[in-house]
Amino acid sequence: MKQPRVRSGELFENTFNGTEWEVVRVSPKIYWSGKGRDNLRKIRSVDFNENEFYPLDKSTWNKYDLKNKVDGRKREAKKYKISKLTNWTLYSEPYFKVSTRNQLSRIDKEDYNDFLGRFYQLHKSDGLFDDIINKMTNSCEGIQFEDGFVPMDKIEFITMLSTTEWAGYNRIQIQFKLK
Repeated sequence: MKQPRVRSGELFENTFNGTEWEVVRVSPKIYWSGKGRDNLRKIRSVDFNENEFYPLDKSTWNKYDLKNKVDGRKREAKKYKISKLTNWTLYSEPYFKVSTRNQLSRIDKEDYNDFLGRFYQLHKSDGLFDDIINKMTNSCEGIQFEDGFVPMDKIEFITMLSTTEWAGYNRIQIQFKLK
């Protein structure tokens, strides 16, 4: 079941159907080190060692929702008003996360949040988060909002650790605001 925020965003994106833009919804796909079929197993397989858990080279980083039918330009679409973007706002959660009821029983909240905090602190200073933001944002020209377009060079990004997320499981988020 999709979150209301996701559903309303998709409805906004669909308003571009029939224009010079086509809806394509390209998202990053991060493959993580470790063994297992999912990220929670991979985290356990490296014994919650943040130094041993990293994105693999086969990961893809492009992120955009719209592609121009004429010249191929790409844009992200966000159902926000430009005037509201003076505070940090969610852009993306491309990192591993606990997001389903099934996952709740598969990893202890305290162990997970402790690992996530250490992972965040490690990569906050080593450049990984900045590198990922650059890879995600350099594939499109900017963001299309409800009331206009803003080019990427007028937007700033930050990676943050959010401690107020679903069921008490923290998340690493990329947030943005106008410069």
